[in-house]
Amino acid sequence: MAKTYDPDEKMEIVLRVIKGEKISNLVDEYDVSRSSIYLWKNEFLDGGMSKLSGDSITEQEARLKEKDEQIKEMEKIIGQQKVQMEILKKALAELNTPDKIKIINQLKSEYTITELCRTFNIARSTYYYRQNNDQDENNKTEDQLYTGHPAYDKDGNLVPEEDVVQLVKDYCDESPHLGYRMVTDYLNYTENLKVNHKRIYRIMKVLDLLQDKIVPKPKEYQLRQKHELTGPNQLWEMDCEVYRKHYRSITHCRNSIAKFIDKYNNRRPHSSVGKIPPAVYHKNILNNLVSGIKFAA
Repeated sequence: MAKTYDPDEKMEIVLRVIKGEKISNLVDEYDVSRSSIYLWKNEFLDGGMSKLSGDSITEQEARLKEKDEQIKEMEKIIGQQKVQMEILKKALAELNTPDKIKIINQLKSEYTITELCRTFNIARSTYYYRQNNDQDENNKTEDQLYTGHPAYDKDGNLVPEEDVVQLVKDYCDESPHLGYRMVTDYLNYTENLKVNHKRIYRIMKVLDLLQDKIVPKPKEYQLRQKHELTGPNQLWEMDCEVYRKHYRSITHCRNSIAKFIDKYNNRRPHSSVGKIPPAVYHKNILNNLVSGIKFAA
């Protein structure tokens, strides 16, 4: 009885022939005649896989119709998934970073961190940075009202933390303008306690009782102030740019000709005076101002 070959075997043989394998090797391996291999090859080149399977036209049409229905069903499912994905993306866009991290922590047992961070559009470095900071904050006691360490008075007796906190509240209510150092001195010298200023600073920080720091502000330079100039010879400035270009040091500048600029029109105060030493220049200006002489701008 002649051996029969299913379409998958025929397809495998034909593909190996097309790839360039010798037909003699395939004849020995599959126990098939050369003519059958050539026939299958020609059928595949003419009609594809349907010709190798030996199905009739009606069966092929039915199979194609079934595949078309499957494709339509898949397209419908894909369309629904696209709509759902758009809704989820809009919902995720409204979440802030802490909320995303909370959701990731709830789902990280089922999915990897990489997949979750990619889904929530958050960098892994950001996730791990926030996680480490949260752990550090939980371990630190600087932002906690009670640390579990009682205070002592000057006689060595234990004082509960609740009593220290209440004393701080009462004294800050009476004198809200005082800082943590004054509150520490009050507790140590008036209430006979032995507490550190760091403890009082932490308590007042948590209770939002700290005063704003007074930082001295530098005085502004007079020339930086706004001047309303109504005419010439009201504000002069030294033109140091000329000295940078033509002189090598400050000494050369001091010994050189003084050059002033009138800020009203950005010109020399007057053009009647030539190149004279600074001392003579200042003396002439003073004499002219005293005598009431006005220079042309």
